[in-house]
Amino acid sequence: MVNVIHKFIHEYDFPYHDYLKIYKEELISNYLRQKEFDKSITDLQLPMSHPLNIFLPSKLNKIVKKNYWTGKPLTNYGFRIYIQNNINNTSFYHNHINEYQTSSISGVFYTDPPKDGGEISFLVNPDNHPDSPKEIIIKPKQNKLYLFPYWIFHKPLPQKDEEYRICFNWVHGSPTRPIHKLETITW
Repeated sequence: MVNVIHKFIHEYDFPYHDYLKIYKEELISNYLRQKEFDKSITDLQLPMSHPLNIFLPSKLNKIVKKNYWTGKPLTNYGFRIYIQNNINNTSFYHNHINEYQTSSISGVFYTDPPKDGGEISFLVNPDNHPDSPKEIIIKPKQNKLYLFPYWIFHKPLPQKDEEYRICFNWVHGSPTRPIHKLETITW
C-alpha cells in the first residue's frame, strides 16, 4: 500500500527492521573505522557480496514493479549507507543525477530512526510553481521505504539523539523514466 506524501515522495511498507538490526553494529563499526582514515567520508558503499546486497534488492524491485511502470532493472547498484548521530552528521542538498547515470528512482529506509530530529528535507518544486510548496520535511519511520525521483534534491537533517541510526540509500536504474501506476505521473 502506498502513502502518497507528495506526487514525488511515496511511502511503502518495508518490514525488514529486525533483519537490518542484525547488521547494525557491524556497519557502524566499519563506518567509524573508515572515518578514522578519511575524515571526509559521509557514507559507505556496501560491498556487493554483503548479505544485505544479496537479499534486499529483489524486495525493493518487487515494490517498484508493483507500483511503477519502468523498464527491467539494469543492474544491482547495491546500497550506500549513511550513518549519523547527534555528533556525526552531514547535511547538504544533493540528488543522484551524476552518481548513477541510469538511475530513475531513489529510495531510502532506516534502522532506528531518531526520536528527536533526523528528518529528510525534499525540495519538490522543480518548476517553481507559486502554488506548490518548495520544501517538504518528513520524519522517517521504522519499517517504511521512501521512494522519490532520482533528480529530487534532498538532505538528512541533524538529529539530537546520541544513538546511531542508519539510512540505506538505494537506486532503481531503468532504461525509461518511471510512471506511478496509481497517479500516472512521470518521474
